[in-house]
Amino acid sequence: MKLNFDGNLIFQLFINKLNQMKKSIFTLTLLACAPLQFQTPMARNLTKKLKKPRKTPGRENGCVEAKVDLKDAQNADYLSFKEESEMKFKKNEESINDLKLRF
Repeated sequence: MKLNFDGNLIFQLFINKLNQMKKSIFTLTLLACAPLQFQTPMARNLTKKLKKPRKTPGRENGCVEAKVDLKDAQNADYLSFKEESEMKFKKNEESINDLKLRF
């Protein structure tokens, strides 16, 4: 049994497959770019909204008070930590001196 291949037929099959690939690539590209078209106007509106500062009366004073309260709390925490550390150092020095006396 002898098979005869027509070169023109093979070429036509190749062209058909190539056209199918082109269509699928084009379709996938369109589907990938479609969300970008909707995202861009929404992103513009969002940036416009973010750029407008909110004006609420007395807000600035609240921020300053909160910063001062935070600094006071940090200072209080630091001072208590410092006192505890100094007490621990003194206890350690006493125990070292006791051990030196024993030896």
